[in-house]
Amino acid sequence: MSDKIVVIKRRPYTKEKVSKDAELVAQDKHSIGGSITSTGATYKGITPSEEKLIMPHILSMSPSDPGFLRASTQWFDDLKRHVPISDIKLNVSLDDDSKPLSEHNLP
Repeated sequence: MSDKIVVIKRRPYTKEKVSKDAELVAQDKHSIGGSITSTGATYKGITPSEEKLIMPHILSMSPSDPGFLRASTQWFDDLKRHVPISDIKLNVSLDDDSKPLSEHNLP
């Protein structure tokens, strides 16, 4: 298995910004997180079938549980990741990247 890596980078600061506010730039924090659709629903970035495969392992809940969709939506609402000045690398591989996502081939 080879890892599939997504790299998230921040826009570099201009020289003018760094020279004026070097201390603020050093303390600057940026993060990424959930977003909403034009209708106000939480955008999850996965299909409902993928949600039913992946999220039970994260939430420790069955997809048939009455609170599953609410808990899954809340998880995506609360999702937040700090992005350092250098960058952040996220591994998005499956157990076996040559096979499709399934109950036996999860991220």
